[in-house]
Amino acid sequence: MPVSKAPGPAAYEGAPQVGTEILIEQWMERKTAKDVVASLRDGRLHEQTFFMAVSVRLSLSRIVEGHPEGASQIEADMQEAAMKVLAALSVACSFFVKYTDDLNETADYSRPCCATATAAGVP
Repeated sequence: MPVSKAPGPAAYEGAPQVGTEILIEQWMERKTAKDVVASLRDGRLHEQTFFMAVSVRLSLSRIVEGHPEGASQIEADMQEAAMKVLAALSVACSFFVKYTDDLNETADYSRPCCATATAAGVP
């Protein structure tokens, strides 16, 4: 199970000892729309989704930069398949799927999530 290593006592007051493993309750994965389709095509998307789902995290988010329907280099049947998989994640697997236009919007969206985790003592 993925964990974060504590940064050590010098990082901030009250920090866990160096090497302490901390389970992170939030898992965010970022992909471009093109990456979503490529991952779906070669089977990685289902594998990655499975490992996220069984990770016992309280919050699972997939951030998609761009939109599969708008990616002109992607075949129409793969666009539709990607949209169905992402919709199913939201309904059947309790994933939060967030669409952003670009990397800057993704950073703006995820920044408060990282600040919350840091304030809670997660590096």
